[in-house]
Amino acid sequence: GLSGSIDWLIEFYHRIAGLEFNLHDSDLPDITVKPNLPDAMKGAFSLKRVIHIRENFRFRKIPLTVTIDCSTQSKNYTYIINGIEHAEGIVPSVKELDYIEVTCKNKKG
Repeated sequence: GLSGSIDWLIEFYHRIAGLEFNLHDSDLPDITVKPNLPDAMKGAFSLKRVIHIRENFRFRKIPLTVTIDCSTQSKNYTYIINGIEHAEGIVPSVKELDYIEVTCKNKKG
């Protein structure tokens, strides 16, 4: 089917965004973002997808958007997760979230 034939492409985009899912392990944050953009992308990338979380024998859809707007020269980032600034691109738990928006930018100063 189509979904199996494009798995490699989705994994490729996840690697560029530095997107890591740990939804199966309660000892780790559910989502981590650590940008890994090639220089040719000039620090800009956006990825949208839907993740599915199992709740009460059903799956709930959570829209996820990762936007990277960073210089490839600097690794000094700030992350805005659902409108709140964070030092790291970590979403500890998605259970209470209806959407996830992660933006990575260069720190000012």
